Amino acid sequence: MLGIPDAIEALLGVIKDAATQPGMRRAACEALGLLDPANERDQDIESTLMDLMEQAELKQEKKRERIEALLPLAQAASRALAMRAAHDLPVWGRAGGRPVAMVTLTHSHGAVTTRIVVVKVWRLPLPEGQNLELVEIPGGTYQLGSQVSEAGHDDYGAFPECAGCDVEALRTVALAAFGLSRHPITHQQWAAVARLKPEGSEPELNPAPSAAKAHGIWPFFAQPGSLPVDSVSWNDCQAWIRRLNRWLLGELGDNSPQLSLPSESCWEAACRAGASTPFHWGDTLDSSWANYDGSYVYGDGALGVFRQTPIAIGELGLVNPWGLAEMHGQLWEWCLDRWHPMPLGCPPDGRAWEDPDSNLEGNPKQDDRTARGGCWCSDPLQCRSASRGGIAPIFRDSFVGFRVACQPAEWGSKPDSASPAKPTKPPGGTRGRKKSG
Repeated sequence: MLGIPDAIEALLGVIKDAATQPGMRRAACEALGLLDPANERDQDIESTLMDLMEQAELKQEKKRERIEALLPLAQAASRALAMRAAHDLPVWGRAGGRPVAMVTLTHSHGAVTTRIVVVKVWRLPLPEGQNLELVEIPGGTYQLGSQVSEAGHDDYGAFPECAGCDVEALRTVALAAFGLSRHPITHQQWAAVARLKPEGSEPELNPAPSAAKAHGIWPFFAQPGSLPVDSVSWNDCQAWIRRLNRWLLGELGDNSPQLSLPSESCWEAACRAGASTPFHWGDTLDSSWANYDGSYVYGDGALGVFRQTPIAIGELGLVNPWGLAEMHGQLWEWCLDRWHPMPLGCPPDGRAWEDPDSNLEGNPKQDDRTARGGCWCSDPLQCRSASRGGIAPIFRDSFVGFRVACQPAEWGSKPDSASPAKPTKPPGGTRGRKKSG
C-alpha cells in the first residue's frame, strides 16, 4: 500500500502542508522512510525530507512551544532519511561511506540550536540478511572525564570501592581512527548471530534474551526486532562477538574487520564528539532527545517522560555530530575494560585497560567490567558523557546492552582479549538505579 503512487503523493502532501498537525507530518515522514528507495518518486521524497529538516531548523530558540512544534519534524525527517539510506550502504573497508544527512542539536543556557550534519555511513553484513551500520570516529587527541564543578562528578557515594577516588578525573588519550556501530545491537541482530553454531567450548547463546518486549505498531510491524537487545552479560557479548568475527572472516576474507567491545576511552571520545559539556548535546538532557527517567532534571532542563522501557533504535531521530545515536540513556553499554574506579593510568592510546586494579585486590569488584552511558531507568546524572560504572561480567538485566567497535588496524588482533571472563563472581552493583520513593 505505501509504495503505490497515490499513497506516496498523499504522504508528501501531508508533509508539505504546514497547517497539518506536527504529529501527522512526523508519521508521514517515517512512513516514507520505510519505502525502498528504488522508487520513481525517490528524488521527490528525498528533497521533501531535506526541505523539512531545513524548515524545522532552530537557532538559539528558547520558546518551548516553538521547539515542540519544530523539533519533532526535524527528528522525523532525519530518521526517515537514515532509514532510506540503510538500503544502500557500502561495506566497511571496501568503499567510501555513503553521506547521510542527520540532525544534531546543542542546548546552551536554555536555548536549542539544531544543525544538519552529513555523516559517512557504512554497513557490515550479518547472518540472515541483517546489517550493522557503522560510522568512523576520527583519530585525534581527546580529553576525557569531567571538571570537579560538573554536577554528578562526585555522584559515587553509594559505591564503596570509589571512596577517595576521582572517578571522573580529567585525562587525555591519543586515539587512532576506529569504527563504531551507530546504534546498540538490536534483538534481530543479536538473534541472527546467536543462532550460528558455536565451536569448541563456546557457550550456547539465547537468541531471545531480552526482558523488554515490543509494544506498539512500529516495533511490531514497521521495524520488527528493532529494540536494543538487553539482559546480555559481558561474557555473552564476548561470545557473540567472537562468533560474528568468525562468520565475517568467512564472508569477507582477510579484509574482515576485527570487532570488539569498545574500550572505555574510545566509547567516551565517540560519545563526546569533541564536546566538553556534560552531554554531547550541551548542558542538559531532555526526554524528547534521549530515553531516561525524565522525572529527574539536569541543570536548567525540563521535566519529561519516563518510558520505563527501551525504545526502538533511531526512534528519537537525533544523533551526535559524528552520527551516533542513543549514547545517553537507553541502555548501559558494556566496554572491554576492567573496572578501575580511578581512571588515571589508563592506556594513553585508547586501548582497553585489561589489567586488574591492584587497589581492588581481594574485592569481587576487581573482576567487574566497565559500563557507560546510563539507561532508560537512569537519572540524567548517570547519562552524562563522563559517568562511569562497574558491573560483574556475568550480570544480566533489562538495563544493560552493548554496541561494537572496529578496532584500529594498528592495534592488531588480540584473540585472548576476546575470551569471556570466567563467571566466578556474583553480580556487583550498578549505577542504573531507579528513582527512590
